[in-house]
Amino acid sequence: MSAITPLVCLDGHRSAVLCLRYAQDSFLGQHILASGSEDSTCRLWDLRQARAVKGIQKLPDAVTSIAFSSSQKPYVYLASSNKVFAYDLRNDGLIFTVPAHEYAFNEDEINCIDVRDHFLATADDQGEVRVVDLEKNTIYKKMIKKHSNICMAVKFRSKKPWEDVSETRSGQQMFNPPFIYALDTSKDGQWIAAGLGDCSIQLLHEAGKKTKRKEIRIEEAHTYMVNCISFVTPASKNASQQLLSGSANGSVKLWELAHGETPYEQKASYQIDPASMAKLNWLEPCTMEPGHIAAAGVGAASNTGTLHIYSIV
Repeated sequence: MSAITPLVCLDGHRSAVLCLRYAQDSFLGQHILASGSEDSTCRLWDLRQARAVKGIQKLPDAVTSIAFSSSQKPYVYLASSNKVFAYDLRNDGLIFTVPAHEYAFNEDEINCIDVRDHFLATADDQGEVRVVDLEKNTIYKKMIKKHSNICMAVKFRSKKPWEDVSETRSGQQMFNPPFIYALDTSKDGQWIAAGLGDCSIQLLHEAGKKTKRKEIRIEEAHTYMVNCISFVTPASKNASQQLLSGSANGSVKLWELAHGETPYEQKASYQIDPASMAKLNWLEPCTMEPGHIAAAGVGAASNTGTLHIYSIV
């Protein structure tokens, strides 16, 4: 296992950084990283300059999830408490305090959001998933009583316009695993990955013209709960699909996925220096440079927010 130290430290959050979202292209330009924190703020970073270009303050509670609209639309969406707030990035000034839109359709704390076209999906502590029509500001679809416990993650599935995937902390769910902490889908829509509380990773590979649907478990993927999962954008059309996983203890692994008899292979293993980050909350691949990832969490000193850029090349 290789030890990694930060290339860049993005300082500013006063409490633990809970979530990240990277946009290769956004209304603010290329290579923008958004970070949400327990300090009830969000910061938007230009990774080319390694500095904050916008700040969002006065949210009601911790920022638990972030989503960008498409690069043609100027909004960033933040989940805080039981609401989602949309901010118009066309506004002048460095600090935003007033949202352009507010969506209050959830009764309990929202853990995760995702945006596709003009639809917003939310997952909350009641185990409910809602899809909101952003143009009409109305509920498009409610999926209640689908989960028997907290719903931690929701994601629109790529290449599947009306399919979303959600995961819960419960014994009755898609893969019947222990607690699920993280979820992602590959860009081609063929893979779904979930990070689990028993240190394992659950994979689902969709059936193709010549392949059958497969459920694959990577047992003992880490030595602690897997709370970070992200697919890495392939370098080329024919390149193998890669998956980045992370554990709260700072362990980071890179996996290569395949369609054959050996469906996965661990390509690399890393350990974030505990002197720079005491607890890892989120991993986000960044395509500005090959092998660059953003990691967010808690600093070594009394619950300070930590956001670093690392290289795993």
